[in-house]
Amino acid sequence: MPGSCSDAFPGAFFLTVSKNICMQQFEIMKLNYDKQTGRTSNRHGIHTRISEFGSIDKFAYLDSTKLFIPYYTDLINRLIEEDYIPGLSLKAAPYDFRKAPYEQMDYIRDLKNLIEKTYEENGEKKVVLIVNSLGGLMSLIFLRRQSTEWKDKYIQYVISVAVGWAGSVKAVEAYVRGFSIGTAEFSRACSRFSAQPLTEQPREYAKLPQILLLPKSLLRTMPSIIWLFPSSKAWEKTDVLVRLRNKTYTLNNMEEFFTDLEEPNGWEMYQDIKSFQDEVSEPGVELHCLYATDIQTVALVDYSFSFFDYWKKQLNSDGDGTANLQSLQVCEKWKTETNKVKTKSFPGLSHVEMIKNSEVLDHIIDIIDNN
Repeated sequence: MPGSCSDAFPGAFFLTVSKNICMQQFEIMKLNYDKQTGRTSNRHGIHTRISEFGSIDKFAYLDSTKLFIPYYTDLINRLIEEDYIPGLSLKAAPYDFRKAPYEQMDYIRDLKNLIEKTYEENGEKKVVLIVNSLGGLMSLIFLRRQSTEWKDKYIQYVISVAVGWAGSVKAVEAYVRGFSIGTAEFSRACSRFSAQPLTEQPREYAKLPQILLLPKSLLRTMPSIIWLFPSSKAWEKTDVLVRLRNKTYTLNNMEEFFTDLEEPNGWEMYQDIKSFQDEVSEPGVELHCLYATDIQTVALVDYSFSFFDYWKKQLNSDGDGTANLQSLQVCEKWKTETNKVKTKSFPGLSHVEMIKNSEVLDHIIDIIDNN
């Protein structure tokens, strides 16, 4: 890539975080969708790869410059304090968060190999999986494709943190209008290094002050956002999720939802992904399910009173600010099916705070120390 983002992509939106270092522009993160295969691919000339699969070096921060707020840093540091050794007994398994579950089969193969290798390298000790948010759904896809014998041999247990097992209305809202990323601290960090203040950036990216948005034009190319739509595992098929121009949409008329948004590819993606939503069930291993409550979380979005899709009213319900409570608590239902599932709620924490909160981290360490 040339020395500056503006040289590489003239005229495109970008956020400079330091000299000659920039975040990927949203435009280059978009995917192309092939209706014939149902698969997505990067835009022409764009290549992505996971650097050093298994290494935690690229895992602690949201960006390689370490200028933004850390994400998994606190968890990693706590595990190192417990004598876990990076590269040996402490490993990471990142994946392309944009892709649909049916596009992740290479990842599932690589994860299985990584678990088996880690098991062998550590004297045939079973592996503990700590999964967060969408990573919980990915772990479920992985585990449901392994035999009972394999899971009994290699997996000690899974600790899930802030996993919306049955999706969220927030994902539907994001599909319609875009999605805010980062906390106020993240936004302030961006503002310090940006070539232009966030509030002065192009309208699509600055609808809300001091919040950086993933635009809908990007999100609608990503099958994973549809993977996170509410499913019948926690919603009735007649529950209203969104109102657009005085029309209501439920799980029963999702085809009309995509048609009215003029997103036919979205309907194709939805049909391909729905079977993966429907297969959500207990993973067949010991599961410690940790989730937050008592945060207002969007339950219904109403755009019917405005021509501007970023002006809205919304009905809120309980949850963690991102995932609705009935989705977070799907694992509570599993407790009636098996004695392998244990749950704990953390009132007042947000979805993003869960993986960094000291009380949650203390509980994770307690689980590890006592099992």
